[in-house]
Amino acid sequence: MNNRIKTIIIAIITVIVSILIINFFTKDREGVISGTITVVTDKYTNEYLSELAENYMNGHSRTKINIELIDNIKDLDNKFKEGKKDNLPNIAILNSYELDYLKNKYKLNFENEEDLLNIYKRNFTKSSLQQITIDGKEMGIPLTTNPLVLYLREDILKQYGYKSSDINTWDGFIEVSKNIYKKSNGKYKGLSTIDDDYENLIKVLIMQNIDYFNNKEEVIKSVKKDYKNLEDNKILAREGDDFFAIISSINTMKTLKGLRRKCEWTVNDIPAYKIGSNRFYVADGYSSFVINNDKKNRELINSFSEYMITNTDIALEYALNGDLFPTYIYAYNNKEIEKSMNNFIGKSPLVVMSNISKKAPKIKNYNLYKEVKKELLK
Repeated sequence: MNNRIKTIIIAIITVIVSILIINFFTKDREGVISGTITVVTDKYTNEYLSELAENYMNGHSRTKINIELIDNIKDLDNKFKEGKKDNLPNIAILNSYELDYLKNKYKLNFENEEDLLNIYKRNFTKSSLQQITIDGKEMGIPLTTNPLVLYLREDILKQYGYKSSDINTWDGFIEVSKNIYKKSNGKYKGLSTIDDDYENLIKVLIMQNIDYFNNKEEVIKSVKKDYKNLEDNKILAREGDDFFAIISSINTMKTLKGLRRKCEWTVNDIPAYKIGSNRFYVADGYSSFVINNDKKNRELINSFSEYMITNTDIALEYALNGDLFPTYIYAYNNKEIEKSMNNFIGKSPLVVMSNISKKAPKIKNYNLYKEVKKELLK
């Protein structure tokens, strides 16, 4: 056997041995991870989690992820009342109210997620990490958030001699609104307070006032004063009123781009409380919390938790559709978010929301914010 043949044989053997070693020491997600876990969601996140689970299981044939829909926190409450930890779902997708409810009622010890988050922390915003921090420790994984924007009917503003760039503060918004109301003979009010739009306005006013007050009673008093000022100036629109502005997040993007009547909307930062003050605000979304980390399924729980926050394709799909706004920043490093949308002019809503999500500071006193929000939005 000549040297050339020997060299070829040795090279082939080396390649085969290398592949075997890699396959042995590398975690083969298809073959190694197995088990069954349950994830509970509500109607707002059920479809998203179901698609994530289905895609995960397609690549991990020995796993089963049950996505269980609950109507409200009381359904999950009943599982805790049974007193059997083994019967609890492994992962719960919770908003801040549901988290506080379970934490305070059952003194839960959530699984610390700092090791996983440390790997991907640069791809989460400060505000999203704030909503999963309990007693100074990151005990969950942020999944969705709600950057708040000011949607403006640019065509109506133009009709009465204004443009969106004229609105930078609440005083400026009030002045424009009063003039349009007068010029339109009372046809157009400024800001919608219909359904969720009212809650979003109150959330913004709470966050803005917390920058200036650190007492619950003072914040509530000031928020009510600000709201009354808007009401007294005939700024607030209710059911049946025409209006040219909405404070909301990605759900309203979906509604507006689906309108069939002729209209032109722009997406803008929230009016500043005072000249030069913050205009970037984010409302709470949903986060993932491990509430039953049973040993036999621990590897699957950890693997699926990582998958939820790193699958940028599904995250981007849901953002583009306007179904929800995933927190993972890397999902928005895509030219798709810059594309124009029906009924919108100027910057894409997703570009503006992504920018707000990145720039929004942490709420100055998050616990106070939740207390006031609970009081005013009973």
